[in-house]
Amino acid sequence: APPSIKAAWSATKSGKKGRRARSPPPLLGGLGTELDYSYATGGGGSRGRLSFGSAAASSVETQFEERRLFAADAGGDEKGQSFADGSVSNAAGEMPPPAPRPPASAGRTKDDAELDEEEEECGTGEDGGVHEILELLCLLGAAQRRLCEYKCRDALRVYYKLPHAQFYTGFVQHQIGRAYFEMSDYQNAQKALETMQRTEPHRMQGLEVLSTALWHLKKEVELSNLAQRAIDFDRQSAEAWCVVGNCFSLQKEHETALTFFRRSVRLDPSFTYSHTLSGHEYVANEDFEKAAACYRDALRADDRHYNAWYGLGAIYFRQEKHDLAEYHFRKALSINPQSSVLRCHLGMAQHATGKAMEALDTLAGALLL
Repeated sequence: APPSIKAAWSATKSGKKGRRARSPPPLLGGLGTELDYSYATGGGGSRGRLSFGSAAASSVETQFEERRLFAADAGGDEKGQSFADGSVSNAAGEMPPPAPRPPASAGRTKDDAELDEEEEECGTGEDGGVHEILELLCLLGAAQRRLCEYKCRDALRVYYKLPHAQFYTGFVQHQIGRAYFEMSDYQNAQKALETMQRTEPHRMQGLEVLSTALWHLKKEVELSNLAQRAIDFDRQSAEAWCVVGNCFSLQKEHETALTFFRRSVRLDPSFTYSHTLSGHEYVANEDFEKAAACYRDALRADDRHYNAWYGLGAIYFRQEKHDLAEYHFRKALSINPQSSVLRCHLGMAQHATGKAMEALDTLAGALLL
């Protein structure tokens, strides 16, 4: 294992031999499956590091269209980059050219020379660029609004209308990755978030989503590599330790994962995702009291974090407190009405409370999503 992670792992595991790993429940944040912690091998069977970015896809295929993420150079090779040195591939023609400017309107009611003079003075003409900036901000705002409402397909349609120069930015690729992640399209989420890293190698935001996508895909090599590079780049980042926690969660090392999630929370108490993942790990250990406390801490940081509402509902459902479970599932569904998983859990809670017809309607709605 990487030296920095191995030392922390060894310190945590001391005195805990003989503990039997429990199989985690199917929670939204995801908990791991058993695997061997060997993340890369070099020549001759010795351990080594993977070349970061080499697995990044060159395109994202969606139901809307296929967008090239990085154009290959003449030799067909792409240079890798790392968190540590901040280098980025500079192959010729790597970024596609910006989208062409739309043609000017043919019909103009004022004299052309007078209108051009006014636009030049106020900076709203095509040369001034203000109109283009406002259009760009409107597109970004519309997409962000739909993403906050978890209308992920609508958000993606808007993002794919952006000019190439704006589409291939770290922020936009982060949001596209989030949209795919919420749609449970983890393959495309991984591609978009790896593109984010290649575009902005210093960006830490979004790594927690990428690590969870890799967790769902059970890609232990890529996740271990990501964890090592994130720690090497910024040990004071909450996102970095969250990635490390996901790495150990994938191996059912729940106590070790909790250690790193708690470290992430200490670095940034407002980092909601680590609170929620800590709750998932406590649920895997069947420590429901501490799990509920973690979910409540997450809601104090962000009351729209639907995963925490779901986690509380799942705990109450397992404790056969079906009324409380129904309440918390409804709260989660009110935030993310596009989730079929939440509707299924709400339907089960309604059936347990004797509301058979409401349960059937809820489950029917899940089938339509």
